Amino acid sequence: MKEHLRILVVEDNDTMREGMVQILQKAGHHVTEASEGSVGLSHLDRREFDLVITDYKLAEMDGIQLLKKTNSIMISSQG
Repeated sequence: MKEHLRILVVEDNDTMREGMVQILQKAGHHVTEASEGSVGLSHLDRREFDLVITDYKLAEMDGIQLLKKTNSIMISSQG
């Protein structure tokens, strides 16, 4: 049985983001998209994701900063 993941895509380039979302949705995954890091973090505050795909260069924070904050959110929600 094929597993359908809940995926968050954070990408500030509209064309790249829309392309990734279409491919992932076509594969049957549940995809949430964000055009900037702060929007991605707000999605993470409201729901859990199996996978986060992020651009490295974002306007307000880079992808590494976003993933570090993602990790903090996941750890605090488990405690």
